[in-house]
Amino acid sequence: MPGPEMNCSWFGLSYKGSFHVLRAGEQISTQAFSPLEMTWSTVVDIWPLPRKMNYAVQVMKDDRLYSIVTQVLGGSLIQTRDTDDEGEWYTLGSVPCGVVLPDDPREPQVLGHGFAALRDELYVIGGRFLKLEKSGAGGFERLSVVRVCDPLVRPLIWREAKPMYLPAGGPITGCASLEESSPP
Repeated sequence: MPGPEMNCSWFGLSYKGSFHVLRAGEQISTQAFSPLEMTWSTVVDIWPLPRKMNYAVQVMKDDRLYSIVTQVLGGSLIQTRDTDDEGEWYTLGSVPCGVVLPDDPREPQVLGHGFAALRDELYVIGGRFLKLEKSGAGGFERLSVVRVCDPLVRPLIWREAKPMYLPAGGPITGCASLEESSPP
């Protein structure tokens, strides 16, 4: 596959049969790759990303953008907006940490998790959290869990799932999903 004609690429999304490469900051256009034509083209930017966004955005069949946002004071939220809507991002619900530390009443903040969309579900994969000891020392612990929800069901109902291939744990640098469909 030929590379996009832009520098400073940030991440990619599959949307309406093309692969879009986005970048951080203000942008007027993005690059889109058509696998049918094996060519890149410049398209008008339709991806106004949330300013507090972590790094993970996915598009699902309902043509909605979903983002996972890490809050400064802890916890992660799932946010959405329509791809053809110029409205603001809004929160659907939080992502459960899945860790209870017996000596700390606060839920640990999970960082570095992966985020993927497959069929009608969102997947939050792995990550790590800071575990502090009573002495003040501490370190990062790997979180080896896959959490899944259907973003159209409110409130969000999370369940744990088996890893898709190998156990996922620790920081995840990127996730992607690819679904093939036959032309009509």
